[in-house]
Amino acid sequence: MAPRFRTLTRDARRVLIAAPFWGHGAIQSLGINQLQNVLAICNLRTNACNPHVIAELMCLKGVSVRTHPRLHMKVYASEHFAIVGSSNASANGLAIEGAALGGWIEANVLSDNEHLVQEALCLFDDLWNNQTEDITDDVLEDAKIAWANRPSPDAALKAPTLLEACRENPNIFDSVFVLAYADDLTKRAEIVLSEEKRSGSENILAYQVREKSVREKLTLGSWLIGLNCRVENRPFVSECSQFNGQRLKVSGEDDLILVEPAKRWRIQLNGSSRHWRLSPDERNSLERYAHQIIGASSGDPPDGLLSLRDAMRIIDRGGSSGVGSPIVA
Repeated sequence: MAPRFRTLTRDARRVLIAAPFWGHGAIQSLGINQLQNVLAICNLRTNACNPHVIAELMCLKGVSVRTHPRLHMKVYASEHFAIVGSSNASANGLAIEGAALGGWIEANVLSDNEHLVQEALCLFDDLWNNQTEDITDDVLEDAKIAWANRPSPDAALKAPTLLEACRENPNIFDSVFVLAYADDLTKRAEIVLSEEKRSGSENILAYQVREKSVREKLTLGSWLIGLNCRVENRPFVSECSQFNGQRLKVSGEDDLILVEPAKRWRIQLNGSSRHWRLSPDERNSLERYAHQIIGASSGDPPDGLLSLRDAMRIIDRGGSSGVGSPIVA
């Protein structure tokens, strides 16, 4: 696809690229460094997109880049053509780079049909103008941290459930955390969350946590196991969800972080094709040691955020790490 794209864009007045995942070689392969007036949309809310390539792209003259947290489509277009298909802006696709993905089979459709091209341009413009986000220094830095900490997609695990898989190879679950919380969102926080949902982010939940907790522990794509401790002596696992990198300021209060709930208690690490299920027995184990998990978390008072690996240590030791008390989260 890349050679054809370079030929078609040689005299284009405007070049539009919407591709969630970018990898090494994309800029040169697509000839973007030879173009002017390029608009590119990526998805930095997952660590399957190489942020170092995005930083390089942002430094090019005549190129503007924005991010969309749910982007998965792939569209390459100008005023004269549109390519729609499966190819990400990478020499090998998705998050794995190198010869390992040389076997991926891609399919793309090229059209110069005036109606189809116009539809593609309108779709892109709507995303760009109404749904994308600026890539700030903080967003880019968070994405670089997430990229550096991304799990190995080739890790071979036999365990079918989440806690068993963590026991088998805890190193690849560094991006999975347990978050124990005791209080409802405040009225101010509820208002801020409602406004965010009205803006189009309907499928989200929010936790109210200290900014320090987010900065030091969570990165884009981190998974959270919510542990509801609002009713004394009756904690329960509320959901599994993924941190999408967004934080909302609440005047005079701790920040909100936004998460997207998973289906059927399953998580999927970025860069892996595997899903791991949090079984009923495993949920019971987390609930049994909920207060010990809170007590082992950092902060004064403790912030309730603990890595799955550390929570597993508490469970496997029978809660011997000490008892904490419910927190406001």
